Amino acid sequence: ASLRHGGTHKIISSLLRDKLLSHDRSCGYDGYRLTNSGYDILALHTLKSRGIIAALGDRIGTGKESDVYLAANSEGKQIVLKFHRLGRTSFRDVKKKRDYFMVNAVSKNKKHGTMYKSQPNSWLFLSRMSALKEFAFMKALNGADYPTPSPIA
Repeated sequence: ASLRHGGTHKIISSLLRDKLLSHDRSCGYDGYRLTNSGYDILALHTLKSRGIIAALGDRIGTGKESDVYLAANSEGKQIVLKFHRLGRTSFRDVKKKRDYFMVNAVSKNKKHGTMYKSQPNSWLFLSRMSALKEFAFMKALNGADYPTPSPIA
């Protein structure tokens, strides 16, 4: 990766300081976990590098499932960004109430050859599944000339 001696430690330390990563020792070894803020920064970087957004504005709404922000594209046109936030304390029953919790995560037992579905336990993953599902619905409704916001990415 062409990092200087101690470069990795310095980068991880700055990510921990900015709360983009969290340090987890509960699994018996030193582990690092991406936080919601870190996931948001990755999403913003991707949207900026694809030329979809050029600026991020104020937060215009906070709900139990998401945060909504104003943004601007490269032409200066105002757009809205929605960051899904599943797993907040007030919304922990999502595992029981939403169908995207059970995705096609199929595992195979090598001893008995049985197939079973496993449940992902990452709130970041569930937030992504929620966003993908909402995007697909918005795209379908918009394609049918239903009055919905135009999905961008």
